[in-house]
Amino acid sequence: GGYTISNLSFISGTNNYGLIPHAKGATIKNLRVTGDIAFQFDQENTNDIYVGILVGYGENIKIENCELYNITVESVQDAETGETTQVENKKNVAIDVYSDLYFGGLVGKLKGNPNIYEANIKDTVSFYGVDVDMKKYSNLYIGGLIGYFEQGYVLNCLSFGDITLNNTLDASASKKQHLGGIAGYVIGTNSKIFNACYGGTIKQTSLSTGLNIQKGAVVGSVSEVGAPSVYNINYAYWTKDLNAVGEGFLSASTYLAKVDVIDKTLLADTTKFDPSNEQWNFDTVWKNLRLQIFQNYDLTFNPTLDITQILKTATFTVDGVETQANSINVKYGKTIFINLSLKQDYYGYYSLSSILLNGSTMSYSQKFTDCAITNSGGFVTGYRLPIVVTDMSDGTYSFTLIANTFHCVVKISDDAKTLGQGGVKRDKASATTQEMTLSFTYSMPTNRVVAVGSGIYTFDYWELYQYGEGDQLVRVDFPLSSQSTLSINFGKEEYIKKEFVLIAYFTDENAVKVAFNTIDTTKIKSVVLNGSIYGEDEEIVLPPKSTTPIPLEVITNDKYVMNYERFLSEFQTLYGEGVITLTNDPIKNDEKGETTYKFNITMNQKLLDNVENNTIQFNITVSEDESGKGIDMIWIYLGGGVVGLAIIATVVVVIIKKRGGGNGKGKKNTKATNTTSSNNSSSYSDYYV
Repeated sequence: GGYTISNLSFISGTNNYGLIPHAKGATIKNLRVTGDIAFQFDQENTNDIYVGILVGYGENIKIENCELYNITVESVQDAETGETTQVENKKNVAIDVYSDLYFGGLVGKLKGNPNIYEANIKDTVSFYGVDVDMKKYSNLYIGGLIGYFEQGYVLNCLSFGDITLNNTLDASASKKQHLGGIAGYVIGTNSKIFNACYGGTIKQTSLSTGLNIQKGAVVGSVSEVGAPSVYNINYAYWTKDLNAVGEGFLSASTYLAKVDVIDKTLLADTTKFDPSNEQWNFDTVWKNLRLQIFQNYDLTFNPTLDITQILKTATFTVDGVETQANSINVKYGKTIFINLSLKQDYYGYYSLSSILLNGSTMSYSQKFTDCAITNSGGFVTGYRLPIVVTDMSDGTYSFTLIANTFHCVVKISDDAKTLGQGGVKRDKASATTQEMTLSFTYSMPTNRVVAVGSGIYTFDYWELYQYGEGDQLVRVDFPLSSQSTLSINFGKEEYIKKEFVLIAYFTDENAVKVAFNTIDTTKIKSVVLNGSIYGEDEEIVLPPKSTTPIPLEVITNDKYVMNYERFLSEFQTLYGEGVITLTNDPIKNDEKGETTYKFNITMNQKLLDNVENNTIQFNITVSEDESGKGIDMIWIYLGGGVVGLAIIATVVVVIIKKRGGGNGKGKKNTKATNTTSSNNSSSYSDYYV
């Protein structure tokens, strides 16, 4: 099911020790064991004991597709150089011998059925070795897979554990020690070992003298009675200087031989293994077993080291020797180094983000920063990456690099923050802040930052800090511009590998003070400048870098007016055209008799250039309101005019008076000289005015 049994400790009430102490007619398959293996024996026991990691004593059993894996890889740091390497550790089994012992990595004693021709142990590998310490004179049957092997059949199996015997006792010729890479002792004419390999060594310590040791790469000893056929132990290979069989069996077969390395290439060579039997099944069985310690692996660089083209070279270092070859072949478990060199223009700008193995991101146990190579300036120039060669690390390598992002915190001093003296902003930003972070990359190595004073405060100077021990800020003696606008280039600067704090300080020494001529309070009610009332405030000070116009308001008392045109003219003569404007016509309050004058002052550079001793002079002149007297005369003139007009406009009486005659008082004409009566109507001349 993909699970592993780890770290076994065995105590038994019988003479059989193992995950399964005694098995008969059983099948054990698809099992993996790893970690520490410990056996505790009764020191007073005098009987034979049967000890195996999987089975102590097995009768007619089958073990298939099992793995005993005891290799761990640990990081070890050199005390002098500080360099970290990966070291392979093997967890051997420690055995203390107090009586005759049958020990095998898989089975202590295996007894098969000579009439059944199926393999008892098949497609199985053990990496465990055994360290044997003889406490009492004993017969030993020690095998990498099987201790004592009778009438059984082993097919397609591997053993890669060392067998070491230690004895501090005097010699005893009556006892024998049978030590074999596959099996310690073999008996039975039908016993067979085909397609087996041993990748360890068998040795005894210098104190183990006078023992009767038989050791062989395949079998320690073969029984003289009922010995297997000369061809029943065949197609086997080993890597150390050992004979195939220690005692009782010799063969000149070309298929029993020492080889340089046991790897997948060897196992896949069908000419070296029994053609009548199953071959190594790499597609199913061995795909899941770790064919590691006995393999050599190919590591290769992709011609395109990185798609960003940041890397200059990549090389391998094997056994301390750097090779320019694009590919290497290395034995499992060896620690090699991959050396990467960046192109000089990218020093410090880029860093390694991932290792790609066969196009996919490789799981790497170390931090890349711990593997970085830096020059005297602290720039990362490359990497030295330790790689432990396993089946998980072979293949084609390429790399991904990313642009480094450096950060600088920009803020104002604590006093400036408390007193509201100003703020900082990015160049061309509209608003300021008390603190912000600037980022720098290869494509944007430069940032511009501006310190802006608030109110009467102006920028004074910059200081650069870095973090020291305990995250304390330590001032850096670094040349900075004295201008409020600062360009920061972190790409290749000396402190590229650090995070910085840039602090702006402000001062009010450049604030513009205001001086008014003597204000006659009988004529002027109030003068208000930028919200401050002259006379009530001890001193009015203006911000020198105000971005908004500063208001000035003058209110005169009744019967007085401000000579504002003269005021404007004199102010502009002193400080420049356009620095002051009248915002609207004077406002007369008839009820109070007051007049209000409002102005806007622009604190531009023209004005500041003409200011002496940081002081602006305001000369406000007020005079009597002559317009009041003129109004009284107008009323006199108007009164006289009305009288004259009344005389001139006296009613003209038109008297209409008819002259005598007609229907009026004229004399009647009685003489009738005409035959026709005359018309008696009057003409205009009959009237007068």
